[in-house]
Amino acid sequence: EDLDQLPLPALDLMDMGFYTQRTDGVVRRHNLKATIVLTSRGCRHRCRFCAESVTYGRGVRHHSPEYVLAWIGQLIDRYQVDGIYFHDNDFLVNEERARAICQGLIDAGWHRQIKWCIQARAERIHVDLARMLKAAGCVLVEIGVETGAQPELDRVGKGTTPDLNREAIALCRRAGLDVHAYMLT
Repeated sequence: EDLDQLPLPALDLMDMGFYTQRTDGVVRRHNLKATIVLTSRGCRHRCRFCAESVTYGRGVRHHSPEYVLAWIGQLIDRYQVDGIYFHDNDFLVNEERARAICQGLIDAGWHRQIKWCIQARAERIHVDLARMLKAAGCVLVEIGVETGAQPELDRVGKGTTPDLNREAIALCRRAGLDVHAYMLT
C-alpha cells in the first residue's frame, strides 16, 4: 500500500547505457537521453477499454514527492538523463502532489536540465496548473481523448466531453505545452 516502502529502483543492475540511449521515442518529438518512471499505481475511473483498475485495483497509490524527487536526482546524477516520461496513468490525479513535484524540480534547478512529459485526464487541466507544469520543465501532456463523439465517450465510460477535451488541449497549448491525444479506433 505504501509505495515509499519500496527502495529506489536498483538501476545499477540494468544496462542503463542501453535504456537511456538518446531517442525521440520516450518524450515524443524530443531527442533526449530519457527514461520512464512510474510514480503511482491505479486509477479512480473504470473506462470500459482500460485494464488499469483491474491490474492495480480501484483507487490510486502514490510515491511521495520526496521519493519521486530522490529518484529523479539519481537519474540525473548517475545516468545523466535529460528526459523523463512519467508513465503514471494520471499524473495530476492528486494536484497537491503534482505541484509539490513541480516545485521540487524548480527548487533543485532540474527544470533547466530535463524535459519531461505526463499522462493526464482532461478534467484535471486548468490554467494555473498548466503554467506550473511548463515552468517545471514539462514539455508534453498526453491526454486520453479517445473520441470526438459524445455517444462513444459515454459508451466507453470515459466521463468526459468533447468540449472538455478541446478546452484541455487549448489550455496546454496556451501554456506552451505540446499535446498528444490518445484515440480509440
